[in-house]
Amino acid sequence: MIDYNKGFILSSVLAIVASLVLFILLLLKRRNNDEFGNIFVFLFFISITGLGVFSFIYSISNSVANYQLLKQKFGNEHFITENVLLRINSLLIGWKIFKGLFFTVAELFDLPIKYLRKQREFRGNHFSDDTSFLELHVRNLSQLGIYLASILTIYYFQSFENQHDVKYTILNFIVFFIIDDWNVINDYAYELKGRILSYQSLKIDFCNLLIFIFTIALLWKEIKLISVFGTILILSATVIRYFNMNQRSNY
Repeated sequence: MIDYNKGFILSSVLAIVASLVLFILLLLKRRNNDEFGNIFVFLFFISITGLGVFSFIYSISNSVANYQLLKQKFGNEHFITENVLLRINSLLIGWKIFKGLFFTVAELFDLPIKYLRKQREFRGNHFSDDTSFLELHVRNLSQLGIYLASILTIYYFQSFENQHDVKYTILNFIVFFIIDDWNVINDYAYELKGRILSYQSLKIDFCNLLIFIFTIALLWKEIKLISVFGTILILSATVIRYFNMNQRSNY
């Protein structure tokens, strides 16, 4: 049987350290920045940093610690759809959050990174006046926050509560299906002056609705403290995602 406690302490410690580091960095810029002057957005990004780091590190450390058992069960189709896919989603989301936060901090502090220099030049020539480059980072990270909330919900109930439900598998597949699409859409958004094509936006919105419904249903099938925390996380990510900036093109 897989020991889900392995790697938990290491992941938690690194998550706390990452959150503290980002807290200090954002605090230095918060008063002079409209996006992070909002205490709600500010606290959300502190939280998503820790949870994103936890998701990434835990998926790796726990998999390494249980390598032999995972190897033995790898041929089991049910095990792959329930466990392996969850770990892949956790790695992808954790990495994308780390990458997104890195570029957000780099943008805030105007770091001389080649990628950002190119984007700043592009922004200066092509970006719409009503859309800031930083707003796109905020939108990307809040969207990833929706995916992260769902994955952590599955992790908790499936791993630590040892519960198994077809809803976990469905939610896993929805996230796996849409996360790569979102990465492509988000990259193209820079070339579309911050906008998202209408049909792409509808696809993302529909999947977000499914993810939200399934996650809330899983969280509240039993009333626990995790139900409150999980609901706050996915609601926060959704509010920031749709009320902070949600421009669309007319294509």
